[in-house]
Amino acid sequence: MPSYNFTTIPRWVKRTANLQSQGLISDDEFLSAVEYLVKIQAIK
Repeated sequence: MPSYNFTTIPRWVKRTANLQSQGLISDDEFLSAVEYLVKIQAIK
């Protein structure tokens, strides 16, 4: 059975994803947020 390590997604990331899905920010801006999470090792 796989082991999962769950982390709470910060509100600003959820807000950024919502803005991107509505077309209010660019894909590049959203990608920058995801890259930041990878950089701080919040996601892989």
